[in-house]
Amino acid sequence: MHLRLLARRINETSARTLPLVRPEDIESETGSLVAENYSSLIVVEGDKSLSLACANDILICQLRPYLAKVVLAEQDVHASSELIVLRAREGVHPKWLHLLLLSQQMTSYATRFSEGSKMPRTSWEKLADFEVANLPSLEAQKTFVSEVDSKLGGIRRSIQLAKQLETSLVESRRRILESGFAEILDGTTSHA
Repeated sequence: MHLRLLARRINETSARTLPLVRPEDIESETGSLVAENYSSLIVVEGDKSLSLACANDILICQLRPYLAKVVLAEQDVHASSELIVLRAREGVHPKWLHLLLLSQQMTSYATRFSEGSKMPRTSWEKLADFEVANLPSLEAQKTFVSEVDSKLGGIRRSIQLAKQLETSLVESRRRILESGFAEILDGTTSHA
């Protein structure tokens, strides 16, 4: 079964004022936005060069597909022209499709069939031929998504804790250097 039977490309536009998602707003391989939330994205009025992505649509970056920049829209947004907007067909869970598009198999496929060497680019026409051997039942898709979300949630929490620890250690380093040089630089003590 080809990807085109699981999803369809959306080419809708809207004049509404919405957050704009660009390739640089999507983290590689994580399926997440770089920003903490949609409110930190640039907000723009729609025009014909931007695609409308509704909540639960998937945005996949055409440029440098090896970066695996794929995100599930949590709300209506504008998508830049470098993003392909896909909507899950009936019987396909949007989060399951999102995870499929993030898979190493999909990334390898998109990379293999991209064009250009300096800035390789893929297209919906190429991606649409990606072969999926079996489509699980909708219930099995939901179970899979739930299991993966649970595991990824633990990983995200660990990453968040590691970032907090890094911030704390950098601050400790700054304080140590500041206090160590304070005596030397203010001229009250000389170290030979």
